[in-house]
Amino acid sequence: NTMFLSLPPVIIKVDVQVLRKFSMIQICTSSLKKRFYAPIFSSTTLFVFLVYFSTIVVSFLVAYYSHGLWLKESSYREQPRVKFLNTMFLSLQGYDGSWQNPMEIAYSTFPMFNMMTGSSTRIPEVRVLAEDTNLDSVSDIIRFRIVFALTPNESITHFQGVFFFRYILRDHARVDMEAPVVLSYAAGVPGRSLLVDGRMSLKVSTPLPVVPAAKGFNKTILPLFEPGPVPVDRVSLPTLVSLAASQNDSVVLDPQFTHWDMKYKTCEPDCSFSLSLVFRIPPQKVLYVPTFIEVAKFSWIQYLATLAFFSIFTWLWVRFVIKNQVLPTIVRDDQPKQKLL
Repeated sequence: NTMFLSLPPVIIKVDVQVLRKFSMIQICTSSLKKRFYAPIFSSTTLFVFLVYFSTIVVSFLVAYYSHGLWLKESSYREQPRVKFLNTMFLSLQGYDGSWQNPMEIAYSTFPMFNMMTGSSTRIPEVRVLAEDTNLDSVSDIIRFRIVFALTPNESITHFQGVFFFRYILRDHARVDMEAPVVLSYAAGVPGRSLLVDGRMSLKVSTPLPVVPAAKGFNKTILPLFEPGPVPVDRVSLPTLVSLAASQNDSVVLDPQFTHWDMKYKTCEPDCSFSLSLVFRIPPQKVLYVPTFIEVAKFSWIQYLATLAFFSIFTWLWVRFVIKNQVLPTIVRDDQPKQKLL
């Protein structure tokens, strides 16, 4: 005979927290927020509005009065393109035999100047060399070697000259102008040679405008396009020096280094006076008037930086006042939602 036994069912209880601990990992956390409410027409709402509005206004005023909001001028660096225009005016002064017999030797590539000086005109030996040391198709150095033949009794104590160059800027501010460079040197003793070495530096009275057309094009201090007869003193050295100094945009040698060699007691059979001039052309710091887009971009960045700085203190102040119920508010906590397994 077969017998059947019935066993009671086995009930296994599993802790949900233990199951969750071993079967899940923490992916992200989120804190419950405490929210503060206030009526629209209340002192608390008015306080918060005034604080944030004051932050916006004060940030703008600080950025404006700290002279950093509106960019009125800016600068950049550019190496100019300089070319000698084969025009120069030279004058050597000294004495012939004794101090009681002053003399002058003059020369220019401008024929009217030579006609004005008459018998004082003497043609020198001139050599001009433009060097491009870094091979970027832009001249870095322009050298002059000028030699005047002298008689044994002639002595030179003073030199003055005006050299004309074409000066071009293209990167941002556009400039294409005639640049007369004035040189002058006086010594107490007669000399046989003068060395002048300097860097060409652009001097502007006002920042250059950023316009499509080049500034200074076809403008010259020489009487090339003046109608009618030209006065003789119009091309004299004092007049040219005065016109060059009166220009708003000019080029000078700054810094400038000079060396003067004294004259020998006797110079026969080769008596001469030599000029060695070195014009170095380094990158220039060019001042210009920024465009509206550049001004707006710079001012917007300045304002946002100031606003971000003040907003930190404003947020901490408002948080302290509201959290500590200095002004009355209604506080509500976010309740966690029930989650189903």
